[in-house]
Amino acid sequence: MKRDATAVLVIGAPRSGTSCVSHVISKLGFSFGDPKRFVDPTEHPWNPVFFELRSLNDLNNQIVDALGYDYLRFDWLPLKRQYKPSLIKAFEAAIQEFLTTEFAAAKRIALKDPRFCLTLPVWASVLASLGYRVRYVWSVRELSSCLTSNRVLDDASSTRSERLVTLSSYMAGYFLDGKDYCLANYDAYVDRPEACTQELADWLGVSGSCVRSAAIAIDSTLRHRGSGGRSISTELADLSERLLSNRLRSRDYLGFRSVLKNHGFLQLFEEQTKTTRAMGRLREARDAGSKEITALQEQNAGLNASCCEAQDELARCHEVISDHEARIEDLGSESERQRRQISDSQATLQVQTTQIEELGNTILHRDNELSELSRQVAEHGRELELLKGVISERDCELEDVQKAIADRTNELQESRSLAAEREKRTETLGVDLAASEQHVERLRDIESNLKSRAQDLRTALRARDQLVDNLDQELSILNVERATSGSKLGRAISRWRASLAPIGTRRGSLATLLGKFLATTVETGPRMAISKSAAHLKTHLRVRRVRRGPDGTPAPGNGPNPVDVTADPQLKSWIQAHEPTPDDLEVQRKQAQEFEYRPKISAIVPIYRVPRQVLNELIDSLEIQTYPLWEACLVWSDSRNEHDWQWLQERVGTDPRFVLRKLDANGGISRNSNDALELADGDYIALLDHDDTLAPWAFFEIVKKLQDAPELDFLYSDKDSISSEAEVRLNALFKPEWSPEMLHSVNYLTHLNVIRTSLVRDVGGWRPETDGAQDWDLFFRVTEQTDRIARVPSILYHWRILPSSTATGLHAKPYAAAGQLKSQQDHFIRRGLPATVVPTPEGLFRVCWPEEKGSVDVVVVQSRSTGELVNTLNQLRAARQEVIRRIHVVHREVLNPQLAMFRDVWQGRVEFHQLKSANWRMGLERVLEGHDVGTCVLLDGAVTGISETLISELSGWVASHPEIAWTSALAMNPDGTVYEAGRVVAQAGHSAPLFGGASLYSFGWFGGALWYRNVRAASPYAIALNGEDARLAMARLDKTGHDSNDFAGFCIELAKDNRRGLVNPFATVYFDEPPESNWNNDGSCFHADPFFNPAFSEVSPLGL
Repeated sequence: MKRDATAVLVIGAPRSGTSCVSHVISKLGFSFGDPKRFVDPTEHPWNPVFFELRSLNDLNNQIVDALGYDYLRFDWLPLKRQYKPSLIKAFEAAIQEFLTTEFAAAKRIALKDPRFCLTLPVWASVLASLGYRVRYVWSVRELSSCLTSNRVLDDASSTRSERLVTLSSYMAGYFLDGKDYCLANYDAYVDRPEACTQELADWLGVSGSCVRSAAIAIDSTLRHRGSGGRSISTELADLSERLLSNRLRSRDYLGFRSVLKNHGFLQLFEEQTKTTRAMGRLREARDAGSKEITALQEQNAGLNASCCEAQDELARCHEVISDHEARIEDLGSESERQRRQISDSQATLQVQTTQIEELGNTILHRDNELSELSRQVAEHGRELELLKGVISERDCELEDVQKAIADRTNELQESRSLAAEREKRTETLGVDLAASEQHVERLRDIESNLKSRAQDLRTALRARDQLVDNLDQELSILNVERATSGSKLGRAISRWRASLAPIGTRRGSLATLLGKFLATTVETGPRMAISKSAAHLKTHLRVRRVRRGPDGTPAPGNGPNPVDVTADPQLKSWIQAHEPTPDDLEVQRKQAQEFEYRPKISAIVPIYRVPRQVLNELIDSLEIQTYPLWEACLVWSDSRNEHDWQWLQERVGTDPRFVLRKLDANGGISRNSNDALELADGDYIALLDHDDTLAPWAFFEIVKKLQDAPELDFLYSDKDSISSEAEVRLNALFKPEWSPEMLHSVNYLTHLNVIRTSLVRDVGGWRPETDGAQDWDLFFRVTEQTDRIARVPSILYHWRILPSSTATGLHAKPYAAAGQLKSQQDHFIRRGLPATVVPTPEGLFRVCWPEEKGSVDVVVVQSRSTGELVNTLNQLRAARQEVIRRIHVVHREVLNPQLAMFRDVWQGRVEFHQLKSANWRMGLERVLEGHDVGTCVLLDGAVTGISETLISELSGWVASHPEIAWTSALAMNPDGTVYEAGRVVAQAGHSAPLFGGASLYSFGWFGGALWYRNVRAASPYAIALNGEDARLAMARLDKTGHDSNDFAGFCIELAKDNRRGLVNPFATVYFDEPPESNWNNDGSCFHADPFFNPAFSEVSPLGL
């Protein structure tokens, strides 16, 4: 397997400049194979080097044939689901043999063929499985020029050219959507060869002198013909515009295909294919009739030959008669001569009388022979006449046969035509009937889904209305309070306090303590106020003693981070063991200068009404970064505060790394952030709030990660919080690797986030309508466009807890809840997924999927006693039943009356399978053997309780989300604590439960059990999966050589091919005693699990 090899696929419609782009790529060091094996250039005189291997054309033609299409008919409109694993598997060996034959051990290869627009999924899958890093270069050109070039060079009809170019363009966009590709504009390459070549070389990771030679290789004299003023349709013009602006996506192709289908063109293409096959069958029948006629003609030729032989025999008879007549004439002459001798020799007459009599007898004998010969000639004449009659009759018969054959052929042709018409009509009626039935069924499903979704939307709408009402009430109360004289006095006092005792100063701390004391005195009385103030002062002094020595000077050894004090002993030990020392920071500064890849990072900082001291600490944290290549884009929106604006300008001075802009008015957090984005000049942006701080090594760790993976688009780190006075670190959050579904519970990505600048601009930056959740919304839209996302496991960001910050909770920004809900719902709409998002009382969100009646099989497997199995079935009986199609009960003992009674309960929807040593594997295999199972839920027969919507909650994700391979429920202990919220898996194969023993409503270093959580594995207590996926996963598990009953390994096999497992906190099962009491709790064993964090030394309970 070539793990260090790169394959570039050049894709594009014919005459779109693919040969020009291929020429450049070849000059950049990528091999297209042996030029002697290219398509013959004499067939394409306008293009001396075609860069297409004949063997590649032939292999792609085989793939097209396997798909059931004819490439040259241009009637292909496939969907991705047609490229089944079996089809891809069928061509793996052929593609591998092709690569070995054509490229041997080459590390950089490139392939070009216009058929890639139809066969791309097969090549992409096989090349990736062979270990190639697959890159895509899409060559495009203004469509009118493509059409003109096709028509002039190939003498192709305009309709044929339009179909070829249109289908090739749409399908390229369809298959490349979501992939990383380079768009190569052919006209731009001819006009600006050096710039375009450099851009392509950078994208391919090529540098050096070859870039210049590659640009020189572009020959403008070979430029294809332009449009020549030829007009094209509005639809083609729109397609051309979307193509050149890189906005052609899957939805465009699917929309185009839908239009063709709605207008019947798709059916017409299918009927044309059927007609072609029918014509082939007719041609075969015609060839068979021709062979039959040839056989009759050969028979006629035989008869003619017999006639010729008879005529030859008759001719020979005539020759014999002629010979005899000649002899008779000779004998007559001799007789006359003898008579003259008798007359002349009378004397000798008597002597010769005897001789004459003998001669007379001889003549008589000869006469008899002559008579016999005459008789024979007469007989031969009669035979000849008979033969002529037979030949005449045979000729008549032959004519009759030929007429009968012609009539039969005509009748056969008419019968076949009639049969073909009837067959076509029957097929059409059958297709129409099937389509009608499918349409009716789809309409019913759509109606059911719409009803379900309408109900979910009504629920969400009610929740949103309630939220809006609550916010309106709070706003009304705040407005009323704001209008009171007390509120006005309070604002005046706040302004006076801000000027005399700013936050962050000793006077500010004293004023804060005094304010809290007065508020507590009013609420609870002076005694409680004195007690709380004393406790607060004691904590403050303890922190001060830690931060400073006995003499009041800064204590040594507290680390380089300006904020390094924490009251949590575990967190304190972890900080001391893992965060760098001042000496380490000096080493980082030197290493940063030696980085091979040194991107520039632009910090986006919108500023509005923040204390000067707090803002100064943020600037300090930027200035001490150990990675030097950064800039800070500071946008000041507090237009009335001219004094602090002047201070900020003086604070940053002439440092070019600080880019400032003052706004005329505050446009809100999103608009202010977009203004800061306009200033950004870096390769990446870092999101930074105006009241937070960075660790000194934050940017260094980010860029260090990029050294190994410069293609990353999105990086995020762990984070913690700091107190308002920046005295104490608390609330650390250690995050897993990229977990898409966790983002539906909380914005776990928040801080520090570094994103590729071009990607943020491509998605449109921040949306003002999501203010309060603007970063969350941006993360959804960015991660929809890329999967090159990575975690940096280190605390790089300190989130300050201020009264105005969401770090204190949603009550600080009540409008944030509406923005969060909109961000989530819009994400599912953009992805075309039928989900509805509903807020929960805990401040989280619940994703609801449409329920399809009778679509789920439930497999209940006995793991303990029969009584416990009966109890589990009763729990299932009490839950919602609508989505359940069939229930399979796998039991160990002989069926008893307690189990048999469930036949009456579920009325034929329950089946019993007795297996003496039943387990999850045997139960699944037994059920999958005899049934066509779609979505199924595997349920342990020892659970003592289940949530009411367990089946629909688990099955909805698997049935409706294409990237979810399985969904597991939360498992709860008898005391109400969590037993398992998914499992972490070690490289050795053993696993341990997450959140074991934790409170359901507690949230700590790793979040909480009530979050949606992506995990590698779970236990077989309650889990939904697809039946066909289960068959394939069990087969793959057997091939690995691991324990075939290893459920963790089974979960991992299920989630192959970029799919994920999920723990759904809204699906719950309960046990009367923990199913498992011992596991390997050493956290270091599980650090390789991407959904764990290397900060933890223990799993359940979590320990740093």
